[in-house]
Amino acid sequence: MNILISIIVFLVIFSLVIFIHESGHFMAAKRAGIKVPEFGFGMPPRIWGKKFGETLYSINWIPFGGFVRMLGDDVYDTKAQKDSRSYLNKPLRARMLVAVAGVGMNLVLAFLCLTLGFLIGIEPMIVSGDDFIKVIRNDGVTMDIGEQEGGYFVDLPRVAVYNVVDGSFAEQVGFQDSDVVLKIDGEDVFYVSEFRGYAGDYEVWRDGEVVDLKGVATTEEKAVVSYVIDGTPAKSVGLEIGDRIVSLQGQAVTEAEDIFKITSEEDSQVLTYVVDRDGEFLQFDIERGEDGYVGIYVGNIQYEDDFGLALFDTSLTETVYEIKPVRYGWSAPIQSVKEMWRLSVLTFGMVKELFLDLVTKGQITDGVAGPVGIAQMTYVFVQEGFAALVRFVALLSLGLAVFNIIPFPALDGGRFAFLMFEAITGKKPNKKFESGLHGLGFMLLMLLLVAVTFKDVGRLFS
Repeated sequence: MNILISIIVFLVIFSLVIFIHESGHFMAAKRAGIKVPEFGFGMPPRIWGKKFGETLYSINWIPFGGFVRMLGDDVYDTKAQKDSRSYLNKPLRARMLVAVAGVGMNLVLAFLCLTLGFLIGIEPMIVSGDDFIKVIRNDGVTMDIGEQEGGYFVDLPRVAVYNVVDGSFAEQVGFQDSDVVLKIDGEDVFYVSEFRGYAGDYEVWRDGEVVDLKGVATTEEKAVVSYVIDGTPAKSVGLEIGDRIVSLQGQAVTEAEDIFKITSEEDSQVLTYVVDRDGEFLQFDIERGEDGYVGIYVGNIQYEDDFGLALFDTSLTETVYEIKPVRYGWSAPIQSVKEMWRLSVLTFGMVKELFLDLVTKGQITDGVAGPVGIAQMTYVFVQEGFAALVRFVALLSLGLAVFNIIPFPALDGGRFAFLMFEAITGKKPNKKFESGLHGLGFMLLMLLLVAVTFKDVGRLFS
C-alpha cells in the first residue's frame, strides 16, 4: 500500500512541477498575443483532449514532459509565417519572455516551497558531502561512530594516524598507530589540513571505541625566561633571557604557570631557581624585591614544528539517526533565495560534470536520477512526512529550472541562445536549421533519459 501511495504521490508531484513549467510558457505566450493551438501535459500520443476557446488542452500517454504548441512552431507552415499572432512575428523581447517563462515559474515554485519549509521546519539542503559536514559542525546531526542499529550508514572523511614518532609529544599524549582522529578540543576533524597539534583534548576512534586523550604531557621543561627587568634582583645575579627554568624551590617546573603558582605559595624571601642554559644546569638564589618578585617575565616554549605524527586522509563508517530540521522565521524568504542561488550553482556544476563524463568517458555520472530514481526518492520522502515532501518539490522544481536553462538544443536555454544570437547580430537564424538542431537535441535528450532510467532500474536490483 505504501508503494502504491508513493507512486501516486510521485505522479502528482512530477505532474505539478511540469504543469507549473509549461503554464509559464502558456501564460507568457497568451500575454504576448501568440495563438496557442494546444497546451499538452505529457508527450504524444494523446489520451484525452478538450478545446476551450482556440486552445486544445490535452493529456498524453508519456507522462514525463509537456508542451505548449504555438502558432509558428512549425517552420514549414507558410501561413503561420505571415500571421500577426505567430510566435515568429512577435517582438524579440516577447519571444525571450516566452522562452524563459517556464524556468521562471519553476523558480517561483521552488521559492514558495523553500519559504514554507523554512517556516515550518525542514531538513537543511544537503546536496554534497561538504554540505553534510557543515551540518555536522553546526550540531545538526544526531549520529554515532561505527555501524549501529536504528539509523543509516554514511562514510565520512576522517584523519588517521599512520605513524607515531618514538619519544615525540604525540606519543606522550597517547596517540597510537591507526588511531582515527574524531575531534580536537570538541570540534570535529575531517581532513588532515584541519589537524592541530598541542591542543587541549583529542577524541580518537581506537579498536571499536572512543578514547579521550589529554593535551601534551611532556616532562621536558617548557618554562623559559622571556625578559629580565633592569635593576632587579634577577638581573643582578645574572639570569638571562632564554634560560629554561627546571625547578623553583626544589619543585619541578614544566610550564610558566608553575612559576606563578610556586611563587605565590612560597613564604621564603629567597627563591632558588635551577635553569638550563645551553645544556648546563645553573642554580641562582635570588632575593625577592620590594614588590615580592625577582624581576623576570616567563613564557612557554612552543614545539609546533615537530608534534610527532604522520597522518593521512581516510574514511570511517558512521551511523546517522537524525538530521535536525532548520527554521528561520521572518528571514525564511531571504534564506530561500540564498539557498536557491547556492543550489543552482552546484546543480550547474553537476550538469557540466554529466556532459563531460558522457563525452569523455561515455558513462553517466553517479547520483544522476531519472523518473525511476525520482520515484524511488518519493517513496522515502512520503515516509518522512509533509515537510520532507515540500523540500523535495522545491529541489525537483529548482533542478528542472536549472537543467532547462542550459544552452542545449531543445531545452529552453537552447532556444534562448538562438534569440540571443538574433539580439546580438540583428539577424534571425535560419529557422529550418534551428528546428532541425532542436529535433536532434530532443532525440539526444530522450536517449539520455532512457540510459538514466536503465541505470535507475539497475540500482533497484543491485
